[in-house]
Amino acid sequence: INRYLKSKEVLYNGQLPPTTFIIDRFTREIEAYLAQINHPEKVVSNVVPAGPDSFDLVFRNGAPLPAIAEVTFEGNKAVLITDLEHAINDVAYGVPYSEYTFKLLLENQIKPLYEAKGYLGVKFLNVSTEPSKTVKGVVVHLTVEEGPVFKLTKVSLSGVTKDETADLGRIAKFKTDEVANFEEVNQAVDRMKKQLIHDGYIHAEAEVVRRLDHAAKTVGLLVKLTKGPLYTYGKLTIKGLDLDGDAQIEKLWAGKPGKPYNAEYAEFFLTKIKEQGLFDDLGETKALKKVDDEKHVVDIT
Repeated sequence: INRYLKSKEVLYNGQLPPTTFIIDRFTREIEAYLAQINHPEKVVSNVVPAGPDSFDLVFRNGAPLPAIAEVTFEGNKAVLITDLEHAINDVAYGVPYSEYTFKLLLENQIKPLYEAKGYLGVKFLNVSTEPSKTVKGVVVHLTVEEGPVFKLTKVSLSGVTKDETADLGRIAKFKTDEVANFEEVNQAVDRMKKQLIHDGYIHAEAEVVRRLDHAAKTVGLLVKLTKGPLYTYGKLTIKGLDLDGDAQIEKLWAGKPGKPYNAEYAEFFLTKIKEQGLFDDLGETKALKKVDDEKHVVDIT
């Protein structure tokens, strides 16, 4: 098929821009090739995730895919078979089987179980299928190659100041010189991201780059933090109270104009107002925000 497509499309190099026009054109060309070799098929196409920032364009025949009925594992030692089966079968059962969807299920459901124990090089091999003997669908078999356990060494941060690095490091509490538990690593990174959001960087993002030393069985981390613009409090509008009530709220409200905006503060503030019983027969309360992405200001009602 690749040779045929290259003969028809001078610029084809095994990759395609995923536009409707291009996908439709290549779908018709693949169907033409199959008809030419007396193997006519209706071809369908899908764009599927192949990684955090990558996608594959899959062409296949239009027949319905068989559903996953069961998944079996071999080679596992560090993770109990019951834990593996529970993790995969809860999400895989009844899902149409394809190499791509199953690969994603393994990445999302099984790999984290191993990475929580420091097995950062775990591989899933010898994937095969056979019709189930008990229900309609396929049984998927695979072998787990667990690999060695890695220890966490140095953790570096980028995208923040020296003072912020020290503060965020204390919040993250990375456990260096111990088994690289990536469940804990992800939680630590999430704590740093939440702190940046708390400090007014409401579009903060974090990316973790791993530096594996296979010989030493260690992993270092570079956490790339992108803070984005700093947002501040704007105007406070109070509805539902009299003038005295408005004055009380304004006096207690700490989100003064120009101060860094804390996305959680408004709801916290309302909770405290209710707990302190400042207003008799206080009914429903809610906080509404209006974000100005040009001025980087958040007005609260």
